[in-house]
Amino acid sequence: MVKMSVSSVPSAGSSARSTPVPMQNSPGLGPYKPITPSQYGASIGKQSDDELRRQGVDDLLRMVRRLESENRSIIAEHSSIIKDVNRRVQIYNKEMRGLKDINQKLQDDNQELRDLCCFLDDDRQRSRKLAREWQRFGRYTASVMRSEVSAYQEKLKALENKQDELISENTELKELCLYLDQERIRFTQTRDDGDGSSNSTTAGHEENNQPPQIPDVAVTNNVNRRGK
Repeated sequence: MVKMSVSSVPSAGSSARSTPVPMQNSPGLGPYKPITPSQYGASIGKQSDDELRRQGVDDLLRMVRRLESENRSIIAEHSSIIKDVNRRVQIYNKEMRGLKDINQKLQDDNQELRDLCCFLDDDRQRSRKLAREWQRFGRYTASVMRSEVSAYQEKLKALENKQDELISENTELKELCLYLDQERIRFTQTRDDGDGSSNSTTAGHEENNQPPQIPDVAVTNNVNRRGK
């Protein structure tokens, strides 16, 4: 019977070791040679009791001693086989512990990869949600910007029209001022030519008291332009 120690058998709940032992073929683990009984013992076993009684005591004693020697050699060979089997069992147990360590490490790596995949999937979902929100915000911002640009363009067009009106009005006012200045100069010269006793002070005083006469045509054109 093969003898095995209880400590050599790994328990189901034993923890994995940090240094795994790779599985390898140990030397001398070939098939066992079968133990065959000796031919001498087999020949004695074939003899009957009467034949054994007819032999002398010395022959029987010699047979017993030879059988004992063969039995001892068989027992020694059997013990060697048992030791070798125990050694093989220990090697197998060591390899099993190494495989358990490797399996535990692979399970830990697998769990880490699963956790990482879950984290990456959650991050991907959050990124997609954030991208959709940014797309909605971009569309809303684009629509607001289009409306604002359209409103600003309308305001700019109105300001340009108003600026054109102001430029036209300023041009008319400049023309009117030039016309009034020319009329003032002409009126002053005419008055000086008609009355030689007047001086510049009197002319300036009369100029302030009596405004120049504006032709009706110029006034009418200015009023019409302002009405437009």
